[in-house]
Amino acid sequence: MPLHEPILPIRLIALDIDGTLIGDDLTITPRTRAAVRAARARGVAISLGAEGMFWQESRDSAPLVARPPRVEGRSAVGCGDASLAGFAVARRRGLAGREFVKFAAACGTANCLADAPGMIDRRAVERLLPQSSDEGVDGRE
Repeated sequence: MPLHEPILPIRLIALDIDGTLIGDDLTITPRTRAAVRAARARGVAISLGAEGMFWQESRDSAPLVARPPRVEGRSAVGCGDASLAGFAVARRRGLAGREFVKFAAACGTANCLADAPGMIDRRAVERLLPQSSDEGVDGRE
């Protein structure tokens, strides 16, 4: 069955690593690998959970991975949603490239430290930003 083009453009894909991206046998199926490659070519972000955020702004831009610092969090509930919100705020602020993806990763991590899901402290995001690392993927930067 052929896949159809979405009505609205895809801007973000968040994948749960265990059970969604990686199966019970700890492998990525060829179908999933192909879907991620196709999404990547369109210019999307992929949440890697605690491992950070993958970001490629366009087919021709260098892919990046932002890795937040490891923290002893209260809960991971809502961290993916907080990262998504971080992308929206970063876009609104005009951030791009490395700063864009690092901001989203810092928002997700700040949610882990919050008293309740979604109750992110802006100061926590600001503290986490310089502790986050970023790296190019595929040898392009």
